Amino acid sequence: TAFPTAYPTGAPTAFPTATPTPQPTSLPTARPTPFPTRFPSTAFPTAFPTNVPTTFPTPAPVCQGTLDLMLAIDQSGSIKANNFDMMKKGLVEMVDAFTFNGESNAKVGGVKFSTGTVKVFEGLSSDKAEVRRKIDQMSYDGGWTYTHSGLSVAAQELEDHGREGVAKVIVVVTDGECKTGKNDHCDADVQKKAAEIKTSGVVVNGRRHPVTIISVGLGKAVNDAALTRELEEMASDERDVLIAERFEDFNTIA
Repeated sequence: TAFPTAYPTGAPTAFPTATPTPQPTSLPTARPTPFPTRFPSTAFPTAFPTNVPTTFPTPAPVCQGTLDLMLAIDQSGSIKANNFDMMKKGLVEMVDAFTFNGESNAKVGGVKFSTGTVKVFEGLSSDKAEVRRKIDQMSYDGGWTYTHSGLSVAAQELEDHGREGVAKVIVVVTDGECKTGKNDHCDADVQKKAAEIKTSGVVVNGRRHPVTIISVGLGKAVNDAALTRELEEMASDERDVLIAERFEDFNTIA
């Protein structure tokens, strides 16, 4: 060889190499990362290749799978007590469509909104009988239509009591536009809160989760262009807007 090696070889080579081998790298290469990784390194899709982060994709509808569902129920004065009873019946029938099996399937929570928002029960429950009972026992209080407040509290409940890695949905059921007074419309507040939820999702155990918003319009007010627009802009997708002109038909669209 052209020059001696650092250490003697175990046995002489049959022929000397024509040229010396390249010098070794100065440092060892970095260790490979473990495979596979448990979670993605980023909680959100990164900004690239899109210029701005896109909103979350809409999860597929889930009735038999694992789901954290929040109901945001309008109890404003325009609904009236008899129609509120029909809403409760429709909500119970909707809940019946889901499979409840502890942590393995659906968990449901609820809030009702008018002039402010109150919880139907604390947290999310995997007990179907309890969910049915709580919905059926809801009182009707009347008031204005603080839809933005209902959205806000529903999202907070998902963040506080939701499960990591589980699809999240808010169903908003209302009979009219957001109002905080006779002539005080609050559609802008609804859209601001809905956009925030759809864009940022909720954080559970430090991990962001997308939230699908489904808007349900009931009663004759659904023929009003302003309410239709509010429902469409609030929902995650045009397919997530459900409308029934009669309260008794709620169960047919839920």
